Amino acid sequence: MNGYLTLLTYKRGIALSYTLKDFDEKGISFTYKTEGWGLTNDGKNLIMSDGSDKLYFYDPFTFKITKTVSVRYDNTAVYYLNELEYVDGIIYANVYGEDFILGIDPGSGRVLEDIDASQAVCAQMVKANPENVLNGIAWNPATQSFLITGKRCPSIYEVVFE
Repeated sequence: MNGYLTLLTYKRGIALSYTLKDFDEKGISFTYKTEGWGLTNDGKNLIMSDGSDKLYFYDPFTFKITKTVSVRYDNTAVYYLNELEYVDGIIYANVYGEDFILGIDPGSGRVLEDIDASQAVCAQMVKANPENVLNGIAWNPATQSFLITGKRCPSIYEVVFE
């Protein structure tokens, strides 16, 4: 965002920013009190997940939380929000340990869509080891498609959500 790449640490509670031009460390990092599970941006805010039902919106310059939303599916909290991707006003997130991706309204936290990814994510590998789960989602604006994969999965799937 804004010419920088920001990376989260899973358990250390530190985010680091690098310039996209030369991948030099920006010199600005921020800390957070939760775990770092997923990060995306909406062009104005960094949006982070920590495995809870919360999405945290951070100002990318001050790293202050500007908003927090609780994610709800039919009034039930959704936990283990993992990889995040923001596309056309929707936050897409996989739920760790599950074979689906949720489309979430960033304003309310309400789940708008539930996308079945069970056929694309190495189903046999998940059966062999429960840690081999859906764990990657990226938007490809050139093809208007998503790339999804899983832990230890030898394939990356290019898909269009209907």
